[in-house]
Amino acid sequence: MNICYVTTVHVSKTRGGVERVTDTLASALAERGHSVDLISVQRPLEGDEVAGNQYFLPFSGRICCKENVEFLTEFFSRHRIDVLVNQSDIREVFDLIVAAHGAIPVVSVIHTDPAGILKGIEDQAEEWAYRNGVLKSLAYGPYLWLRKVYRFYSRRGYLRSKYRNYYEKSAAVVLLSARFKDSFCRIAGIQDRTRLHAISNPLTYASSDYGDSAKEKIVLFVGRLSFNAKRLDRLLKIWRGIRSNGWKLYVLGDGPYRAFYEDLSRKWKLKDIEFKGNVDPLPYYRRAGILCMTSTHEGFGMVITEALQNELIPMAFGSYEAVHDIISSGTNGYVIRPFSTREYRRTLEQLFADESLRNTLRNHIREDNEGLTRFSRETITKKWEQLFQEVCAYSPVDGD
Repeated sequence: MNICYVTTVHVSKTRGGVERVTDTLASALAERGHSVDLISVQRPLEGDEVAGNQYFLPFSGRICCKENVEFLTEFFSRHRIDVLVNQSDIREVFDLIVAAHGAIPVVSVIHTDPAGILKGIEDQAEEWAYRNGVLKSLAYGPYLWLRKVYRFYSRRGYLRSKYRNYYEKSAAVVLLSARFKDSFCRIAGIQDRTRLHAISNPLTYASSDYGDSAKEKIVLFVGRLSFNAKRLDRLLKIWRGIRSNGWKLYVLGDGPYRAFYEDLSRKWKLKDIEFKGNVDPLPYYRRAGILCMTSTHEGFGMVITEALQNELIPMAFGSYEAVHDIISSGTNGYVIRPFSTREYRRTLEQLFADESLRNTLRNHIREDNEGLTRFSRETITKKWEQLFQEVCAYSPVDGD
């Protein structure tokens, strides 16, 4: 089968989650005998490696233009593409694919919580409060409330139009969890689910690393240092005044808000915290004992499965449905009530103080190693193969 992935950013193992997942699936499908091509809107940065099957649109400024449509149409024909996978969340990229795909079935993937940008409205309000102070936030209270209401309804209208368009013009729409289906249908205002599918992200590492070396007293935060969604400030607030009992917090990742978070940690006089920057997380996974996620929403949460593969105890807010696919709270980690920093701190302090509890949880993680195979590269790749076969056998499109 000839498969083509269309992405926004150049596909690379060192890029963000979507790019890494695309690279993993493309490699796995190629190993199983399929021909896989990658077409990206954005060109690689200086120093990036470019694979032989990676191509780029001739024009990246105005995406859905005549030149790009002609380029894709000719490319799809010359490479005899059987199925297209839309990996981009940019609506104009999907419009470009629709304009060029002809009779080729299109599979659109929603890589995040379908309600993510609605949940993120509160993040923007809290960021405004950080930057302007409590008194100004109180003074501007009515304005901020009206702005949140406006953003909610305008964004909901945008999502409804976008998701309906995806659903009507794609042979299949793939979510990262079956738990997201209700949310997608509610936002899109649809009842039919025949084209809706759920396939999780694959595991990052080929095998789990349950070594005999003792874990150190290290808590990890792994992720891009943005504000909206990731919300490292919540973890810094949790760390403020915590009884650390000798534990340290390592922040792995970089981004536009790194200076903001470093300033916040200095302002709050936080101790036992280090910002490590953009580094390979694997050596830290092998050493650390606990992973903390404090996001407003996620699509899947690959850092959680990465943690479980390396015997870390994961903690996350129950702020998105897919977290319950991975963490069984109290068994292999903890899902905390959103967004109770008090409950999060109390649970974290309990883990710090109780080595027996940590050992019990890690034993459960080891015993659930077979359970993680539901996210293995082989299992997930087979699900994609099955879906591709289905849509190529019969590709329902608008008007059928």
